[in-house]
Amino acid sequence: MITPKGEKWFNQIGIDIDEVKQKKRSFAHKCLDWTERRHHLAGSLGSAFLTHMISNDWLRKKQFTREIYLTSKGKQELYNILNLEV
Repeated sequence: MITPKGEKWFNQIGIDIDEVKQKKRSFAHKCLDWTERRHHLAGSLGSAFLTHMISNDWLRKKQFTREIYLTSKGKQELYNILNLEV
């Protein structure tokens, strides 16, 4: 479930919540990362957000691995939209 404020936020950054809800996988849930031992957003919403960040060059994938890294553009955008310093 997503709050109206959360739905508005995702729509403002370009993620269509109605479209994401139509996917065959679960919409959104927390998932414990087995390497970091921290929760992250999983499901179709988490996937859509990851895709959004990669396609906008906020994150980049390291070739032939599961690794991703945050770009300087991503650091700035996360600060701008979430007031998050990384």
